Amino acid sequence: MPVPDIKNDPNSETRVMIVPKDAMKDASTDNVKIVKLRHPKTDKDGSFLINPTNNKMFELFSFEEEHRSWFIGSKVVSDGRIFLTTPVNPVFLAIPYIAKAAKLVPLDQMLEDSEFPLAEEILVAALGERLEAVADRKGDKDLNVWKYNEEKTLNWLVSKVKCLGDMLEEKGIDVTGGASSNIYRHTASTAASSVEYQKYGLGIIQEYLGQELGEKLEEKLGLPAEEKVKPEVSKGNKRMSLDQGETPSKKKKMKIEAPTEDYSKSATKAVVKEELSAKQKALATSAKGTKSIMSFFGKK
Repeated sequence: MPVPDIKNDPNSETRVMIVPKDAMKDASTDNVKIVKLRHPKTDKDGSFLINPTNNKMFELFSFEEEHRSWFIGSKVVSDGRIFLTTPVNPVFLAIPYIAKAAKLVPLDQMLEDSEFPLAEEILVAALGERLEAVADRKGDKDLNVWKYNEEKTLNWLVSKVKCLGDMLEEKGIDVTGGASSNIYRHTASTAASSVEYQKYGLGIIQEYLGQELGEKLEEKLGLPAEEKVKPEVSKGNKRMSLDQGETPSKKKKMKIEAPTEDYSKSATKAVVKEELSAKQKALATSAKGTKSIMSFFGKK
């Protein structure tokens, strides 16, 4: 597929971003915008891509490596980062605001944030009736007043974890410790169990929850804790891991540094003494008592 040429406009910046179709559906490039909103897990700013046409919300991630650039058409983009987006349910962003609300006030007032003034406008438009999963409506519908319900929230989150875990298991996504290509399937002994998929789903959901709510969700799920199996080593087997039997806090970290001493100053050339063959020994014996040919050309 040919890449359209990009003019070198000094007033514009070019970035490479991969987005799902929903992010640009029924919207022009002028309508879609990237905004800063309060992240529900970190309570700090996070970047989100908003499509106001369908009220879809996506979190924005960037991946970068040193000394990377993009070649797009005839233009070289010095910013070698790649931006990826993942869909986010706006309810996750609204939970912290509703949970800490001290009074029953309309939703727009509940979402007021002096640090992120766009939060009110964006979340009110994106939420719609979704708040019924985590809150109870109070009063007339036109008032749009809600009260946080923790029990409903935990039940909703549990359903999200189970749905996500089932989807990962159905698609055969590798959630084990080591990474592997999807071309090669795990054997029965190394394949992840349903519980491991649920735990992985829990970890993804917890990326959008505060610490306290994340711990309550984990307790609500009641997933079995991981069993620590002590490796058995036979007497005849001498190969062992360097950190076997140590706790994670006592594991030695590998530190790679250049040597501080200059070993080249005291280095000496190694002399290898080769063993003579029988023929070479015979020639050496016959050469005893004879002079070198160069001795005939020396000064007398």
